[in-house]
Amino acid sequence: MTKQKNLTTKNQASHAFTYIIDPYPASGHFNGMMNFAVWLRNKMKYRVVFLGETTFKRLCESEGFEFLEVPSIIFIPEKAELVEKGILHFFLSCLYENRHISLQKRFEACTLMYKKIVDQICPDVIILDDHYASKAFFYEQFKLPILLATTMISPERRHNIPPFQFSFIPKPNLWSKVYCNFLWEYLGIKKYFSRLGTKISCIGNTNRKFTNKLYSKSKYSMNESRCLGIGIVELPIIALYPRAFDFKGDPKQNSYFYFEELPKLNIYSTIEKRLESVLKFGTKKNIPIIYCSLGTVSSNFEKRCKIFLKKMIKLASIYKSYQFILNIGEHIESNFLPSLTNNVSLFKKVPQLYVLKHCTVMITHGGLNSIKECIDECVPMLICPLTDRWDQPGNAARCVYHQIGEAGSIKSDGAYKLGKKLKILVEKNAIYRNNIHKMKEKIGQSKENQLKIISDKISELKNATS
Repeated sequence: MTKQKNLTTKNQASHAFTYIIDPYPASGHFNGMMNFAVWLRNKMKYRVVFLGETTFKRLCESEGFEFLEVPSIIFIPEKAELVEKGILHFFLSCLYENRHISLQKRFEACTLMYKKIVDQICPDVIILDDHYASKAFFYEQFKLPILLATTMISPERRHNIPPFQFSFIPKPNLWSKVYCNFLWEYLGIKKYFSRLGTKISCIGNTNRKFTNKLYSKSKYSMNESRCLGIGIVELPIIALYPRAFDFKGDPKQNSYFYFEELPKLNIYSTIEKRLESVLKFGTKKNIPIIYCSLGTVSSNFEKRCKIFLKKMIKLASIYKSYQFILNIGEHIESNFLPSLTNNVSLFKKVPQLYVLKHCTVMITHGGLNSIKECIDECVPMLICPLTDRWDQPGNAARCVYHQIGEAGSIKSDGAYKLGKKLKILVEKNAIYRNNIHKMKEKIGQSKENQLKIISDKISELKNATS
């Protein structure tokens, strides 16, 4: 404890401004925040402290950041609580106990933990993940300025832009506008019935009802005109993706800022010799190297991933002139796969940025972190979204729109159909790479201006807290 206290005092002395970064508790969100944190520390010379669950401590500390352990989720979602307790136990606890009493106890316990941290490190600004923007109501009690940061494409409703759960590519015509409006209304109906189901299962004792009562006098107001989650109207948002990647039509231009720095981090410091030899062999023989990874969320869709990996093995048996590198993840065992051809190599974990420097095409689920890395290395993509619950279909649509990749279906496309799309990406690789290069040029042209806008906003907050 004394050592930690001395470290804190030393950091406070060497940095005039301290940021708390509070990502949503998922690997993609922590990874998405990391590049911004590095910029704050290295370029702006600010102290950065990450908050979160124990799972993410190693990642943050490996990049040289302070990390403090606290529960990321203040109010456990009703669905998660239902799974944890079981349907009968959950229903009875809502029927015979006041669920809001347990929510109040958790709120008070979390408040004590966070207050201790605020008193310990004396932060100047909170960077809060927009995916959990409603947590701003909780932070309000500490009277600290808050900036939101989104690791996904903006979920806010925009004119002639579909919700990012859909792969529709908008066009400048009346039909497109009508169809986009239809998709928003359709999604709104789904969200309504989802909330209704939650309300019934809790017998009215929902998290939302509790928070509305708890924060009835808050200066913040909810923004529900979004395709995912709840936003905060009054808070500015930093988009952790390049503006050039999105469709036209910026959300809330006066309070939306783009962080244009593409990722330079590499989570894994060591490179397996087997991987290095595969890459050297492919490069020396001028063989197209196909890298496939379904990202950190693949553990949530194990069955779907296994079926897709079998398709990749079949694809490799069809295109024997390509070299395939499959990152199957640490949670999946390879014993379910059929026998491998000589042009397939399996790995549990891969230093992705290193591999992208050598590969011809990446087959990906469409997470924004992987897409940004592919853009930085000018690698065309075949995007096969794992789910339509998040932004992956919308990311795939944007890749097709900008002609920097192709989209496939992880469910309905077989190996032959995926192979045709992959072949196009290989044979027209130079064209796709040139399109990505043009996008990088646009990013380079706007980057300095966007970074200045963000640093000016930071200075505003700094002056406000002085």
